[in-house]
Amino acid sequence: PPLGRAAPAATIDVANGMVVVADEGLCSLIEAIDNANDDGDGEVHDDCVAGNPDGPDTVALPTAGAFALTSYSSDNYGATGLPLITSTVTIAGNGATLQRTGSEALRFLAVAGGDLTLESLTLSAGRLPDYYGGAIYVRDGALTLTGVTLSGNMADSGGAIAAFGSAVSVSGSTLRDNDSAKGGAIYSDESDLTLQSSTISGNDSGEGPGGGIFAQGGVVALSETTLRQNTGYYGGGIAAVAAEVELTDSLFDANEADSSGYGGGLYLKDTTATLSETDLTANEAGYGGGVAALGTQLTISGGALTGNAAAEDGGGLLLGEGAAEVSDTTFATNTAGNAGGGIYVGADAALTLDSAAFSGNEADAGGGLAVAAGTAAVTGGAFNDNEAGGNGGGVANDGGALTFDGTIFADNTAGGHGGGLVNAAGVVAFSGGALTGNEAGGDGGGAANGEGELTLIGTNVSTNTGSDGGGLANAAGTVGMSGGELSGNEAGGDGGGAANGRPIANAAGCASAPAAPAMLTLTGVAVADNTAADGGGLANRGGAATVSGG
Repeated sequence: PPLGRAAPAATIDVANGMVVVADEGLCSLIEAIDNANDDGDGEVHDDCVAGNPDGPDTVALPTAGAFALTSYSSDNYGATGLPLITSTVTIAGNGATLQRTGSEALRFLAVAGGDLTLESLTLSAGRLPDYYGGAIYVRDGALTLTGVTLSGNMADSGGAIAAFGSAVSVSGSTLRDNDSAKGGAIYSDESDLTLQSSTISGNDSGEGPGGGIFAQGGVVALSETTLRQNTGYYGGGIAAVAAEVELTDSLFDANEADSSGYGGGLYLKDTTATLSETDLTANEAGYGGGVAALGTQLTISGGALTGNAAAEDGGGLLLGEGAAEVSDTTFATNTAGNAGGGIYVGADAALTLDSAAFSGNEADAGGGLAVAAGTAAVTGGAFNDNEAGGNGGGVANDGGALTFDGTIFADNTAGGHGGGLVNAAGVVAFSGGALTGNEAGGDGGGAANGEGELTLIGTNVSTNTGSDGGGLANAAGTVGMSGGELSGNEAGGDGGGAANGRPIANAAGCASAPAAPAMLTLTGVAVADNTAADGGGLANRGGAATVSGG
């Protein structure tokens, strides 16, 4: 071509069903790729038109063609049915299928330093049990899939695709029913992985991580992509370690991690992750049914985590040794066998919630939110209709520092103490907001305080019910309430509005807090229309109670 102008792409047409080299006048798949790769005259085989040695080439398959691969042609990077891609090649499938047949283990394609694009093509039943990439392997190159199906492939790592130091782009494609020991569909090592409008489903990583995708380092970016019914020991949908993860308008549905594993939908370790308008539904794990984030900087904006389940902690989200900022997100109908039906916050973790809604979540402790020893700052939002079999229908705090600004707690229930909230030990501060219509089988229909510190400023505590302390119960800590209302609450025992100085169980429901001096201060609080067997407004069972104004 003239200087300064790119060489035109060559199109090499392949005869239907022809795979191996044979000098019979019909262009085979191997012959076409050899010509496309060639940087000499582009005509290694005269059964095919010449490739372009100076530019990209297109290998065109017949419409709805079928190709059976029975033996490998290259053993570079593992047994591969077709020649190693080292140049810029597009395989235009036109709806064709490549399938491994027979007993020989092989994948279909490998790329080393090249740039491979697959269009409208199915790769099925690739098998490489002792190496990477059951269908495709790419190292230090680029891979683009458009309208491609990778199904029923198997490898040690990356059942369908394994990528090392490469750029992988997948759009409008389906990766299903692939298997490996790590990364059921995709194994990505220090690569940039982008998926758009694609489906990853039914893949399995056995006792390894990443039922759908395993990524170590690099970037994982998903847009309008669905991960459904993938299974792995941890990270049923995706497991990402030391990577950057960006999920937009995507869905994680019915993915599963082991009953002792982490992250049914998504496992994040030492990762920076952003979820925007992404939903996680009906995922299951031992810890973090929807998401398990450990040592991770996590941002969630919009979207919903619904119907996820954890055998232990964190039905929707488990956060450990990291930080999460969550805004305008719904946590609904998630369950945890132990603590944190919606969210569980572990030690050395920090949670920020802005306008988040928690409803219908269930756990033994902390139906909506459970905090072990970390921090949680909550602005706006609501905890409604959550349930704890033990303590803390809405929220359970076992030693963390929590703040609530303008947050509503309504109609939460606890079989134990703290229908709305239980603070076993730690610090909880309310500014504004309300605790209303909550119910406890034990003490503190609205809120129960064990040995911690509970402060309410301008908060309305109304129409709650409990055994003792229909509105508030303070066992052995400090409760201070200023402004707001304490009204319409009901106790079956003592203190319709508030009960002070009676031990309650800790948030995990393990043991009773020891008897100790309790301090309750009400300043400028309107106390009205509370009822109890004894002490309709206030019952002081021990310690000090001070009431002024109001």
